[in-house]
Amino acid sequence: MFIPSEKHKGYGKAFVSFYEEYARRQGCRELRMDTNVMNVRARAMYQKPGYEERGVIPCVFNGIPDCSWCVLKSICDQAERNYSLHAVPP
Repeated sequence: MFIPSEKHKGYGKAFVSFYEEYARRQGCRELRMDTNVMNVRARAMYQKPGYEERGVIPCVFNGIPDCSWCVLKSICDQAERNYSLHAVPP
C-alpha cells in the first residue's frame, strides 16, 4: 500500500528488512516479492538489495482487469546471495 504523504520516510526499506530477517529466522532460503509492474519505484527499491525480476504475471486485482505483477526473488543467506550474484557459469 502506498500513501503519497508518507513517501521517502523509509517504510519500504524497513518492511524489506523486517521481511528478510523474519524469513531467515524461519529458515527460508529464498524470498519472493510481487509488485505492480507500473510501480517503478518499488521495483527499483527491491533491486537495490539484490532482488531479481523473474517475470510478469497478468491478473485481475481487486476486480481491476489487466493488472500485471512483477515477480522478484532474492536469496536469504547473504553468503549464498554473494555467490549467486558473482558466480560465473561453467
